[in-house]
Amino acid sequence: MEFWNQFEKFNPLSGDVPIYPISHLPDIAWRARTLLKNRTVEQCISIAEYIDGLFNIYFQSVKENEINRLFAILTQSELGKCKSRDEEDEYQYALYFFDSVDNGDGCKWVFNPDREVDLDIPTAGNTSEIDTLKECVSFLDELSEATEVVTDDCKPFELFAVLALWLLSDAINLINPDSINEDVSQVFANLDEMIREMGFKTIGSNINLSMAGCEALKAMDAACYAEHLHEVERIILVHRLELTKTHDEYQNEKIKQEEEDRKRKKERSAELNRQRHKKDHEAKALVINEWLKDTNKHPSAEKAGLHFSDWLKQKSMEYEPRTVSGWIRKAANEKGIRFR
Repeated sequence: MEFWNQFEKFNPLSGDVPIYPISHLPDIAWRARTLLKNRTVEQCISIAEYIDGLFNIYFQSVKENEINRLFAILTQSELGKCKSRDEEDEYQYALYFFDSVDNGDGCKWVFNPDREVDLDIPTAGNTSEIDTLKECVSFLDELSEATEVVTDDCKPFELFAVLALWLLSDAINLINPDSINEDVSQVFANLDEMIREMGFKTIGSNINLSMAGCEALKAMDAACYAEHLHEVERIILVHRLELTKTHDEYQNEKIKQEEEDRKRKKERSAELNRQRHKKDHEAKALVINEWLKDTNKHPSAEKAGLHFSDWLKQKSMEYEPRTVSGWIRKAANEKGIRFR
C-alpha cells in the first residue's frame, strides 16, 4: 500500500495494458480512464501522491487515537475499582500495551512500541487500499488539511479512479518482472533461492501471477466504486436541476396565476362600475323625465332632490337627496330652466 512513482513507468492515461495473462486488465484501465478524461498525467500523479499521503495520515491518526484511548482507560480506572467484567477486561487489555515507569515524580504509563503490532486497529497490512480510501473520504476535509499535496480539488470518484490505475500498474509490474522495482525483484529472487536450496522447483512466476491477480481484483473494485460515486454525483446533479426546474416552474406559474387574478379583479371591477353607472343612468333618467313633467312644482333643486329621493326609494332605488339634486340642477342648466 504505497505509491512509489508507478506512473513514471506506466502512463496512467495512455500506457499499454497487456491482455495476457489477465484478460480484463484493459477493461479496468478503460473504465478508470473514462472517469479521468479531464485530467492530465501530472494531475493523476499528484492525486496518487495525495492518496498516499492520506493513507499515512489515516493510519497514524488511527494508531494515535487508539493509544490515547488505552491511556485514558489506565489513567481513569483502577483494576480494583472496575464496575464490570467488561471494564476489567478492557483495563487488562490496555495494561498490556503500557509499561509503568518511575521518573522520580511517581509512576507514569509509557506506551511500549514493541507491542504496537498487537493493537486491534486498521493498518496497511490488514486493510485494503479501497477500504482505507473509503474511510479517508468519509472525513476528507479533516485529513486534507494535514497533507501538503495539492490535488486541484479532485472529486471522490477521481480518487478511486486514480487508485484503480495505481493498482493496475502494480498488477502489470508483477506480470512483467522487468518493470518491478529493484527491492521487489530482490525479494522474489531471495525467495526463489531459498526454495531451490530446499530442493524444490522455484515458483516465483506463479507467486507473481497470483499477486498480480490480487492487484487486478482490487483495481476492478476501485474502478467499480469510482463509477458508483460518479453515478451518485450525476443523479444528485440531475435531482438538483429537476428541483431547480420545478421551483422555477412553480414561480412562473405563481406569477402567471397572480397576473390572471389581477386581470380578473380588474375586469370584475370594470363590470361592477359599468353596472353601477347603468343603474345610475336609469335612476337619473327616471327622475329627470318625472321632474320635466312639472318643473314648477318644486321651488329649488334641493326641494326637488328630497322629493325624488323618496320617490326612488319606492322603486327600490336608494340615492342621497344631494345626488338627486345634482342631477336635477344639471338638467335645469342644460335646458335653461330657472327655479323660482
